[in-house]
Amino acid sequence: MVAETEKAARKILVTGSNGMLGFDLCRELERRCAVWGIDLPRRSPGSIRRDRFLEKDLTDKAATLEAFSRIRPDVVIHAAAWTDVDGCESDPDKAFRINAEATGNVAAGCRSVNAVLVYLSTDYVFDGSKEAPYTTAIRSSKEKLRYEIRSGGILSPGRAGCSALTEGISSTLS
Repeated sequence: MVAETEKAARKILVTGSNGMLGFDLCRELERRCAVWGIDLPRRSPGSIRRDRFLEKDLTDKAATLEAFSRIRPDVVIHAAAWTDVDGCESDPDKAFRINAEATGNVAAGCRSVNAVLVYLSTDYVFDGSKEAPYTTAIRSSKEKLRYEIRSGGILSPGRAGCSALTEGISSTLS
């Protein structure tokens, strides 16, 4: 078991803390470190202590940056997303706001407090036609590629979020 002083020294923020993945991450991580959760205002704190749960809409950049300034996490696990595949396909603008712009806001928040960003994505980005396992060198589906181009590279090299991510990972691994 991690000592309380060591546990308190590491602060992790889980976005989408009331979703299926976020809920389980919070429950598991609370055994090891101080965990904060952030999710939409209409959701309950789930497994997070009420004093460590913030109700924020991550598509609101100012609110997102304020939350990061308040919590000052060391690590952010970005598990928030709109995961309804059919809904995303029928409302691509909403999908873009939630899954791309909000991610950019989270990346900017990480950079503002020098936090490491752990970004999770979905397996619904490939068309399923390949018989062997996919690798990172394989291009995603045309639809996913269209969103990547439309996003203007929110997490592309040279952008604030990507720089924070790569610098954070490099410093963590060295």
